[in-house]
Amino acid sequence: MTSLKQRITIIVLAGLLALVLVVSTMMYSFVRHGMLAQLDANLVQKAAFFQGITEWNPLSTEASVDFEFAEAGLDEFESGDGPEYYQVWNIEGETLLRSESLESGNLIFASDVLGEPRLSNLDLPDGRRGRSAPLRLRRQPRRGGR
Repeated sequence: MTSLKQRITIIVLAGLLALVLVVSTMMYSFVRHGMLAQLDANLVQKAAFFQGITEWNPLSTEASVDFEFAEAGLDEFESGDGPEYYQVWNIEGETLLRSESLESGNLIFASDVLGEPRLSNLDLPDGRRGRSAPLRLRRQPRRGGR
C-alpha cells in the first residue's frame, strides 16, 4: 500500500508535467506562427522586388521582357548551401529565366495566380521543404522611354 505522501507527489508531478506540455505546445505554436509570418513577409517583399525590376517593351511586335535582376548580384540565388530559387515563365508556362541555383530543376508553375502572391508550401528541387510566393508580373513600361 502506498502512502498518502507518495500519492500526492505523483499527482503533483503529473499535473506539472501536463502543465509543461501544454505551455511548451503553446510556445511552439506561437513561435512557429511568428517565424512563418516573417518568412512570408520576406517572400512577398522579394516578389515585389522582382516585379519592380521587370520591364515590358510595349512597342515590340514580339513578347519582350527585360530581367534586370539577372545581373543584380543576388547571392542567395546562386548555387551553394541552402540556396533560394526563382523561375520566370511566360503565360504558356515556358521558362524564360531561372536562378543559377535551380540548375536543371523546376519550380511549380502556377497559372492561376492573380493579384497578390498566393503563399504555399512546396518541396524544393534539392529535397528541402520550402515556401513559394507565385506572382503574376504586372506590365511596366521601360524606364526612359526606350
